[in-house]
Amino acid sequence: MRLYVLLFMCILCGQSPFAGAQTTLQIRYYEGNRVEGVALAETDDGGLLLLGNYYDENLSSDLLLYKVDVLGAIVWQRRLDLAGGNEYARDILRLPNGHYLLGGETYSPGSSTGDILVIEVDAAGFPLWANTYGGPGSDVLSQLIPGKQGRFLLAGATNSFGAGHYDAYAIEIAADGDVVWSKTFGGAEEERCFAADTTDQGYILAGINNSHGDTQFAHALHLDANGNLLWERVYGSATNDWLFGVDYRDDEQITFLGYSSSFGIGALDNYVFTTDLSGNVLWQKAYGTIHIDFILTAANTADGGYVTSGGEDYFSTKIDSEGNLVWHDQYRISPQNSPFRDLPADIKELSDGMIAIFGKTRILENNSTQAYLVKVPADGVLNCQGGHGHTGTYEAPANATSSDFQSEIGVGAIAEPATMSYADGFLTPFFICSITDTHTPFTSLDAKLYPHISGFDLEVDQQDLPVQLALYDASGRLVWQGKQTDSLFSYDFTILPKGWYALRLASSDGRTGALIWLK
Repeated sequence: MRLYVLLFMCILCGQSPFAGAQTTLQIRYYEGNRVEGVALAETDDGGLLLLGNYYDENLSSDLLLYKVDVLGAIVWQRRLDLAGGNEYARDILRLPNGHYLLGGETYSPGSSTGDILVIEVDAAGFPLWANTYGGPGSDVLSQLIPGKQGRFLLAGATNSFGAGHYDAYAIEIAADGDVVWSKTFGGAEEERCFAADTTDQGYILAGINNSHGDTQFAHALHLDANGNLLWERVYGSATNDWLFGVDYRDDEQITFLGYSSSFGIGALDNYVFTTDLSGNVLWQKAYGTIHIDFILTAANTADGGYVTSGGEDYFSTKIDSEGNLVWHDQYRISPQNSPFRDLPADIKELSDGMIAIFGKTRILENNSTQAYLVKVPADGVLNCQGGHGHTGTYEAPANATSSDFQSEIGVGAIAEPATMSYADGFLTPFFICSITDTHTPFTSLDAKLYPHISGFDLEVDQQDLPVQLALYDASGRLVWQGKQTDSLFSYDFTILPKGWYALRLASSDGRTGALIWLK
């Protein structure tokens, strides 16, 4: 079986196709019927550490951790497992020492209730320790964040402790995983925490509250450093409002990001508002189309703004610090007539200003779920075949109400050591699009490259022949030139060392394109 790899890349003549350039990516990672992308973190060398879920043929789930380089190629991969159980990934946090915390849940065989799971792994993905947290019921994690005094905060929900069906759940742990404190917050119905951030006083939590009437309100709680409640508010209107992001700003204001069916012009719209330190709303806005738009993940950017992604088609936005819309785009790769949608799970601004979005897509051919990574420049322009361009987006004023809500506060959670096993993974990348130097305009010459052990087969359209070819190594050095006169031809490059190569193509009518080849 030969792996089908399709890439488009723009190369400036006389320049290295790799050095000093930003690479826009669209890549699917797959094996078997179901792989989900969940969270991402940047590595020291400019690559990414991707965390997901792998489901076997019996729908048993394990954590899947894999490192990719700046071009999206897999460097290594690990499949992490607690013996006999099901594990589900939720978040990943990069530590100052180069290690990473992985967070999720674990379920014993045959059990419908799970515990929060936290694993520390080294830079190569090998587990160092693992703990579970919770009680006799179900305990779920939404986010891991750096905490106070070198500690970490776990934010989620539980029905093991507390007053309602589910309560918002916060656990502070020490660097070795031991519990420092844990608290639950909620009323008679359901509260969940989906996002958290540190403040000068302690922590701010954001999520939903279903104990304030017949609807789900956006829910915010401000805690001190010991988990004691300072204030609590619900925000929204007559229908459903959820929060999936929160940021404590340098100007001592708090920005909340989520979605609402109370405002805007669609069934659901992006919802963003900023409050003072007491929770009083300073401004609020809703963004959306006539379709369904909702924020599932959000991150702050170096310029004081925010990037978000959600919707049903990787609908992503950039807003400034005052909530003004800077750009919006979709990065869907599912066919337009597909009943499936592409759902993002995590978004990050990288150190080079690029924006990475990670989640999942469904493939009609075999009804499989695959992890899906998109990397775009700061202006959001993908410039690839999979992007759908800037679609009609509208801004509508939001007239939310806010009110106090007093939770019942409970305690719970103990740390139980767990032993993780690991095995090498087996994911395969499917490169949909890779463009280097994304802002250089070009007219694409499409081609398909099929790698084999000593070289590759190259397929071009008959109407494009003849095609001039030039092969460059990773330093930008020209290593071979030739001309292809047949639509399909096999090339043998046994004498070339292993590594990354860029193949430049040019047709007689002036159209150009390029392909990346990994030997």
